[in-house]
Amino acid sequence: MFSMTQLVRRAAQTNGKVVATIDGERSQTWSEFAHKIACFANGLQQLGIGSDGCVAMMALNSDRYFEFMFATPWAGGVFQPVNTRLAGPEVVYWLNDSEASVLIVDSNFVALVAEIRDQLQHVKHFVFVDDGDLPAGYIPYAEVIDNDPVKDANRQGDDMAGLFYTGGTTGAAKGAMLSHNNLIANMMQLRARCLLVIEDKVENIVAPLPLYHNYAFLLHCLVMPYAGNHNILITNPRELDSLGGLLSKTVVT
Repeated sequence: MFSMTQLVRRAAQTNGKVVATIDGERSQTWSEFAHKIACFANGLQQLGIGSDGCVAMMALNSDRYFEFMFATPWAGGVFQPVNTRLAGPEVVYWLNDSEASVLIVDSNFVALVAEIRDQLQHVKHFVFVDDGDLPAGYIPYAEVIDNDPVKDANRQGDDMAGLFYTGGTTGAAKGAMLSHNNLIANMMQLRARCLLVIEDKVENIVAPLPLYHNYAFLLHCLVMPYAGNHNILITNPRELDSLGGLLSKTVVT
């Protein structure tokens, strides 16, 4: 029986002091990351997320996006990454169809959410994931993670892990319900094409691709904790210029 969260628990056990994520001036080790998502999961549970409860996120890449992908199943829920290129009516459809009750938003999409907020039928809590001024009606990310860690809900096997929406070739987008088995099996296939990450001891993987995309999710959120390597999470490929000496030990996906 496979489990996404097992990857993090194992990375913390075997590579606990290795840096897991680098996002600007923020960084955290795998041990710190495991502790963070356990605290994050507690906050989500206090917002009503339990078995199969859906948490959606609409934001650009960040270390906190990475945390969301694991904290949600740790809490017992299902994560839903929202395509940041969607128009307002499409976002409304996705969120109403998934019945997400928590929506995590960064500063880039606060204005869009304000336009559609009264059309969202199931979202009860809005979490602001940035550190800037808190928009009205939002819970700060710092408050959600300011909790004691909770035990992993141990979602695994055929339990649903993530809800990824398709392009809707026959009309409206369809929510693909992917289990822990589905995602880990797909990750193992991708890992077979990424052996350089493990065997050549590449220390860093830069993540310019959007994490709402399944390929980026599999590589950065699953292969990397499996390998125990670093993720450098950026929102704009031009930020590569600021990495300097790190690039000598970095793969850009």
